[in-house]
Amino acid sequence: MGYQFHTISWLLLVTTLISILVAFVAWQRRSMLVAKYLTFMECGVAVWAFSSFFKTSAVDLSHILILIWSQISYLGITTTPLFYFLLALAYGRHYRFW
Repeated sequence: MGYQFHTISWLLLVTTLISILVAFVAWQRRSMLVAKYLTFMECGVAVWAFSSFFKTSAVDLSHILILIWSQISYLGITTTPLFYFLLALAYGRHYRFW
């Protein structure tokens, strides 16, 4: 079980760090509803990118690492669009829909 990091892997790691930074800045403004949804969305993006970082770097003959990281990335893949939709509703002030 090992990892071999490539250029795309490092770009995914940079994406993870930027997402965490944006989530931290948005969390400081959590009194606004939009900032809360942005924080949750960026946390989903960070989980997605971080697990994809390891998934693309995994070098394993049994593919167990790839399967594990794929399952973890599923958390980010499913939560990111949900919080993006809620962010758009809150930003547009369409409160009557939810």
